[in-house]
Amino acid sequence: MKRRCTQKNTFLQVIHTTADGKYICKAEEGCNYQQETLMPGNFKRHLHKMHPTVFAAMDLPAPAAVGNAAEPSKKKSRKLLVDTDQGKIRLGLLQLATVNNLPHSFPEIGFKTLVGDLCKAADVTFHRKAVANLVGASAFAAQKLITAELKQQHLIAIEVDGASRGSRHFVGINARFIVDGEVVVRNLAIRETLERQTKEHLKSLMEEVLSKFGVKLNQVYSVTHDNGANMVASVTEMKKSLELSNIELSTLVDTSCFDDNCEDDKDLSDTDDDDWQAYQNEPADSDSESDDANDDFNHGKEGDELRENTPEADPFDNSMQHVLGSVRCAAHTAQLAVWDVLKTYDKRIKQIQKLVVKLRQREYYKFAKQHDAHLPPISNRTRWNSTYLMLKSLMKQKSFFNMFKKAFPEIDFTPHSKFIDKFCEAFEAPFILTMQLQKRHVVLSEFYACWLVCQAKLMQLKENCLARRLLKACQQRLEKLTDSIHFKACVYLDPRINFLGSKRISSKDKELVHEFFMKLHDRVNGKPDNVSSVPDFDMNEDELESILAGYFDEDSQANTSLTSDSSFAQKLKQLEMREKIPIIAPGTASPSNDKKPAKFDLIKYWEAQKYTNPDLYRVAMIVFTASATQVSVERSFSALKLILRDQRMNLNSESVENSLLLKLNPDLLPRIIATIDGDTANI
Repeated sequence: MKRRCTQKNTFLQVIHTTADGKYICKAEEGCNYQQETLMPGNFKRHLHKMHPTVFAAMDLPAPAAVGNAAEPSKKKSRKLLVDTDQGKIRLGLLQLATVNNLPHSFPEIGFKTLVGDLCKAADVTFHRKAVANLVGASAFAAQKLITAELKQQHLIAIEVDGASRGSRHFVGINARFIVDGEVVVRNLAIRETLERQTKEHLKSLMEEVLSKFGVKLNQVYSVTHDNGANMVASVTEMKKSLELSNIELSTLVDTSCFDDNCEDDKDLSDTDDDDWQAYQNEPADSDSESDDANDDFNHGKEGDELRENTPEADPFDNSMQHVLGSVRCAAHTAQLAVWDVLKTYDKRIKQIQKLVVKLRQREYYKFAKQHDAHLPPISNRTRWNSTYLMLKSLMKQKSFFNMFKKAFPEIDFTPHSKFIDKFCEAFEAPFILTMQLQKRHVVLSEFYACWLVCQAKLMQLKENCLARRLLKACQQRLEKLTDSIHFKACVYLDPRINFLGSKRISSKDKELVHEFFMKLHDRVNGKPDNVSSVPDFDMNEDELESILAGYFDEDSQANTSLTSDSSFAQKLKQLEMREKIPIIAPGTASPSNDKKPAKFDLIKYWEAQKYTNPDLYRVAMIVFTASATQVSVERSFSALKLILRDQRMNLNSESVENSLLLKLNPDLLPRIIATIDGDTANI
């Protein structure tokens, strides 16, 4: 049979097969090319390159790899099947623009290459304007969702603070409440302000933001703020507004009453109105209206001292006409107490810091790295704990710096060694206290329990003069924190603290606290009080008359509530007789057990009594909403730095507020995407 004429058969004419199975080229004499396994393609390239005359006689096409390089064969790409939809894509876009702090122009280059086909398949268009529209629509939806949440709460706690970014000033306002034993913190606004931070301006700003979310002043349980005189005075102004509302209501009730023999009440209310009018017309305190007193954006210790020394009297601290209270930030107060002591040793600390800064020079830094040592952090004047960390690092590496002194005599910490040891010993307990106050939510009594542990540690250091001064400064500063009715109410509900035995609480406070609890009990159970149950005055006369008639129907109101009120009062008294839970410092073992005890959670403790003691549970969940610190607002300002960074300083106020509203309430984003309309979002 005649063999087919193929390239392989053609190559075999010039290929010799040896006995051992090798293939040798015989196209021309002297060629030593051979193959272990016959590969025609390689032989073809060999003949074309080394024996061009023989290759031409064979009349074969030139190999593709010779001459101009041919394009590689195009491989088929593997198709990906992804389970997604428009909602997921929009949620991802929203999270990138808010939670991940990307500018609105992020879809233009890399993102478009990455998921452009996916968005096209889902019929989702994206560009700078579309992302901005999505953020705006989502912020509006977030406002509606938060408004609905706040309407379901009897009372909420507010936290407020001010900060600056570049030359722009902002005021942050957060709302706090408890749902099913979980603390919920909602950022309401990071509002840019162009006016001075006076008490009137802060009051109007807080009322404006609260009104935007459907919250009235009578729904605010407490306002946590720093020790600035302008912040304290703004809450006082809010209390005045509530008191004025009470007086207007009492005047309206007297004119609606059918008893003609109520002249005393009428005169009393008229007198109150005159007194309030006179109070409002009084000139403001010159110190509190000064620039430094009202500028809450100076976070240095000097500014804090000045504002602290110009407090404004609060004539409503003991008033039971409302539950709105002023709570000073415990972390800020503790910082002021520490600065009261640190300013005495400011010169010594500066000398140490100068040496620490000098350690950053090349030769010193190289020596430290060669010996695996760590350079102490540089102290920051506005954060005292950085001073503690600097000196603590020097104390821990004392042996290294003794060796360092031998190599470089100009860096000598020996003259300050005794001061460093005493400083670290005295300030360890306040440092731990500060770390505990940086948690997401610190109940007022939780702060007091941590302070008792700190106080006990300082009292043990009797021979340390720094500890004695620090203990005295803390006790003086804490007086203003423990005077509020909100603090006393929280301590009363804490099983770790003996209410009547506490040095901060006298026996005279018992009746005041009981009255406060009864008022909260009435609010929770929907009973009328002077403000909260009174509707707006924009209703017609018939509706108002029917509601006011219900307030004074003694047969229907007072008699039915007598039993429940007396039972609640008895439960309050029983709290004073319950077994106390010991306060154990964090990280220490129980005296009866070597293991570290489980951390006590006050909210979970009362959550366990949700069904066995429902009346006290509902009141406790309101009392515990008041936070001892405004850490959540401080963290909001940290988020502000990520949004309003150096490359985006020209963002307008509305864009900043909308972005932070979504970034600081990230759990609402899936619900927002589910509620907004795609056409409204334009994306």
